[in-house]
Amino acid sequence: MKKLVIAEKPSVAEQLAAVIDHCKKGRDYYEGEHYIISWAVGHLVGLAEPEEYDKKYKQWLLSYLPVIPEKFRFSVLQGAEERFGALKKLIASKDVDEVINACDAGREGELIFRNIYVQAAGKKPASRLWLSSYTEESIRDGFKHIQPESAYDDLGRAALARSEADWLVGINATRGLTRRNGSLVTVGRVQTPVLALIVKREKEVQAFVPEPYFEVNAEFKVLPQGEPTYTGLWHRGSETRLSEEAGAQAIARKCSGHKGTIQSVVQKESRMQVPYLYDLGLLQREANSLNGLSASRTLRAAQSLYEEKRAITYPRTDSKYLPKALRKEVMTVLGDLDAGEYAPFVQHVQRDGWKMRPFVFNDDKVSDHYAIIPTGTRVDRSSLSHDESVVYDLVVRRFLEQFYPEAVLMLTHVETVVENETFGSDGRVVKAVGWLEVAPREAESKDLPDLHDGRSVQAFKVQSERKLTKAPARFTDASIIAAMETAGKLVDDEELAEALKERGLGTPATRAEIIEKLIRTGVVERKARSLVATKRGIDLIDLLEGIQLSDLVAPDLTGDWEMSLRKIEKGLLDDGEFLRRIEEFTRQMIDKIKGYDAPTQIGIESTEPLGVCPMCGGNVVERPSSYVCEHHGRKKTDCKFSIPKTILRRSISREEARQLITEKKTDMLDGFVSRRGFKFSARLLLKPDNTLKWEFAEGSGGGSAAGEPVVNEEPVGRCPVCQGTVVETTEHYRCTTAGCHFQMKKTYAGKTVDRVMARKLLEQGKTDLIEDFVSKYNRPFSAYLKLGDRGKIEFEFLNKGPRPKRQAVQRKTSASAGDTTVHQIESSKAKSSRKVAGAKPAARGEARKTAAVSKGAVPKTLKDKGGAHDSI
Repeated sequence: MKKLVIAEKPSVAEQLAAVIDHCKKGRDYYEGEHYIISWAVGHLVGLAEPEEYDKKYKQWLLSYLPVIPEKFRFSVLQGAEERFGALKKLIASKDVDEVINACDAGREGELIFRNIYVQAAGKKPASRLWLSSYTEESIRDGFKHIQPESAYDDLGRAALARSEADWLVGINATRGLTRRNGSLVTVGRVQTPVLALIVKREKEVQAFVPEPYFEVNAEFKVLPQGEPTYTGLWHRGSETRLSEEAGAQAIARKCSGHKGTIQSVVQKESRMQVPYLYDLGLLQREANSLNGLSASRTLRAAQSLYEEKRAITYPRTDSKYLPKALRKEVMTVLGDLDAGEYAPFVQHVQRDGWKMRPFVFNDDKVSDHYAIIPTGTRVDRSSLSHDESVVYDLVVRRFLEQFYPEAVLMLTHVETVVENETFGSDGRVVKAVGWLEVAPREAESKDLPDLHDGRSVQAFKVQSERKLTKAPARFTDASIIAAMETAGKLVDDEELAEALKERGLGTPATRAEIIEKLIRTGVVERKARSLVATKRGIDLIDLLEGIQLSDLVAPDLTGDWEMSLRKIEKGLLDDGEFLRRIEEFTRQMIDKIKGYDAPTQIGIESTEPLGVCPMCGGNVVERPSSYVCEHHGRKKTDCKFSIPKTILRRSISREEARQLITEKKTDMLDGFVSRRGFKFSARLLLKPDNTLKWEFAEGSGGGSAAGEPVVNEEPVGRCPVCQGTVVETTEHYRCTTAGCHFQMKKTYAGKTVDRVMARKLLEQGKTDLIEDFVSKYNRPFSAYLKLGDRGKIEFEFLNKGPRPKRQAVQRKTSASAGDTTVHQIESSKAKSSRKVAGAKPAARGEARKTAAVSKGAVPKTLKDKGGAHDSI
């Protein structure tokens, strides 16, 4: 008899198989003498859609709401049937006597496994493999300490409660508000309070009126020699600003050229404590503020470093501490880093005999996972992608900083008086560099000359300067992650932030996806590093506040719900009690939506026509998500003409849509962002058949790598088009020859192409067989990458004979990361209908099945065509 191990992803299954039992690869699993190792591809089973309870719910009618099932049902997600079938067969196999959950060690990983196991009617004993890193030693140790799956029942209950709560709020709010608005409105338990924070800040920015103020700056020289010199800023008490220009100029004239005295020189020592180790939120914030990486890019890079490179520990953690049991292991990791660019720091630590700070080791601050640290696996940073390199460097440096002493700064403040006017000067000098030696950015110093009380000076240059007050800063990924961690309470103190974490919005694993989902649904735009609420987003929050759904908008309530889920995880709260509160909230919410009858038009700037429809001659008008013919959707005169309001993350304005309709093309538009995250410029063209087409900027290579910075100038290989040099940019490998547009992406079908793979492709025209690609139907597949005509990158598949015809199935939708999106799609196959209780509290037993929410369906706009020599 063998034990079946189910990993969350194919890449994890491969790593487990490489360490245990000398497993050999089969089609759907790895098999050894004692173990069979197979994999999911994320969520395979989710909560059923309302129409699977009763066919009537295909219609989104207010009279059918609220939808509150007496007992939730589950179904296999579209595109996951084949993978689920393979796992179900293995679970039922007579050769298997135990099933081991090796999905990610967290709430979502627990949900993924339990959904699969319950849907497959698993009856065999189940166990839990809990890993925080994928080094060989950690995997072997994990298999020695496998626990019964029942030990994680509280975590499973919390995971299910989260998914059911999101279903109840998301399904009902989205359907109710969509009917009230007349077009799709996406609302979620977590995403909506986050949107409310961004909207509130955007309104503050838009309402802000800059006001002028004046400052007086002086340059002084020490008498009698006239050296050294220093600068000072005028102040009166704590006020440094003057509201009137005349007053500022009067002070400048009064002091200019006159002698003065250094009234006081005050010095004090300041100690800079070593910063915390990274949890995911802090890593995302610093990667954004220091390197401009979005939260989602940071998470993808960290996950790859964890799963594929085995270079860091589990990234989706909310702890900044380590367990005491790791004291010896951290010294081993330190020794393993004694190579390459980090060797001087390691040797400094070893030479001075420094130990990691005791403060770091705190068992009370570690729950499921400890802080993110390197594993000690030797990594050549030149083989990593740009984002992976940035994240790895941050994690290693933060780890090394923990061995260093605190930094010591000498702060100096000088007060200079001229003609009874006071000027302040501040200096900062690093006295003992400490941990700043390792920090990714050097400490800034502002030196002052050696000054003493009573010295005479002369103000030889005094000027007034006009300035404007600044609007509040828009949220960035870094600041919104911080706000989500503290449920909207903006705090700078890291210890206070730690105390507020229990009430945060979302979890470390879900926050990046929440931001991206707000962008995908058109309620938020990313401009440079800022997150900007769109008119649609502002209108949505205004609508919710108009309906008096303040609880759905307020971060505090969602933070309380998140704290309740944490209590369920710890066995301190009954999940049934939590869900009864959610059901009651849902009923009250629907009552308010039904009672609101004011007209709403979310995201519409004007009702004036934009022009004449090129298909039927009707008027083109603005709708919430598109510019369409007025006859669009009518039974007898239906016209299909439509221009999306958002194309590849860029909003299309009314003027741009009007130009496209009248002139058949727009001006060159900046700010499009491809599915892989690179920015490009292009024109939109309206073809004779009234479909949209790109016209890319000259030399943009199809809008991709041309404008990206080179992150590694070491040649990857020769260009297959012109024999020039191919180098690595942030998202591509591209030719450096002027006029040659050859490029290849660094990610295809969810799989990162590293420098080794890229080099082999360029040298031999074909890679080795690459596993773990993921299709658009969420199915894993294996293939080669090869060079086609004129440098096109193509898949070459294994020959498996003709593919069977696809059968039409009903498309499922919902949400990831704590929110539910509903996108109604016609079904080609009706499901059996069963009744749902609309107003009666559900009976909840102790033994409840566990299920997950599926990936969200997003309406498609234009397809990203990729680069000029990029055919995939």
